[in-house]
Amino acid sequence: MVFSFDSNGLKKINNTYGHSAVDKLLRLAGICIDYSFGKYGKVYRYGGDEFIALIYVDSRKINLILDNFKKNCGRKQGI
Repeated sequence: MVFSFDSNGLKKINNTYGHSAVDKLLRLAGICIDYSFGKYGKVYRYGGDEFIALIYVDSRKINLILDNFKKNCGRKQGI
């Protein structure tokens, strides 16, 4: 299965908080995606603010993985 992730709102964050805040946000996004999907396959960053996860699981497990992803990323707050 293939999942694609695109970070939104980076221009506003850059204009408000600066380039280092965008870098931190992208690192946190990568960590969150890798933590949630990496044990099932591979996670890559491409195009600057986009990520892709290629995972190898039974389709019955997808909802559990997505629920865990939402919980994991929901814990990451702030810049």
